[in-house]
Amino acid sequence: MDKLAELMADGCPTLTDAAYRMRMPVQQVERLWKLIRQGLGDQAR
Repeated sequence: MDKLAELMADGCPTLTDAAYRMRMPVQQVERLWKLIRQGLGDQAR
C-alpha cells in the first residue's frame, strides 16, 4: 500500500501505470487504492 501511495503522490498518472511499475495485476492495485481512499476518508476527496 505504501508503494502505491507514494507512486500516486509523486504524480503517477493512472492506476494502470502504477500496477505496471509495481509489477502487480491492475485489479489488485485497484483494490489497494480503494482501501487507501477509505482509510483517508474525507481527505481523499
